[in-house]
Amino acid sequence: MRVLAFKSHSFAAACFLCIAYCCKRPLPPDATGDNLKNAWLTYLQHQPNYDSTRVKFEVVNAAYFNDPKYYICTFKVRMKVPSRAIDTVGTMTGTVSHDFLVVHRKD
Repeated sequence: MRVLAFKSHSFAAACFLCIAYCCKRPLPPDATGDNLKNAWLTYLQHQPNYDSTRVKFEVVNAAYFNDPKYYICTFKVRMKVPSRAIDTVGTMTGTVSHDFLVVHRKD
């Protein structure tokens, strides 16, 4: 009797997970761009030599292509170094995974 109850609970849990995965809502295009900008900013701020008291980053714009494996991106990034009176905008390229957790920078 206990084996039957365990099987029914595990079947119900499997059905719930399947429904939850299938009902995942796709992101609208504007949310994708915002999530990519946030992922890139997080990547920049967690570099080994990053000092938030000296350098400030702001991701201004994100242009991306939705590849089957990841997003191929080009970012406009503003960098400020107040102690040296540096305020510049540059372009960075890289890839971001579809879950926005894995970021790779290209040279």
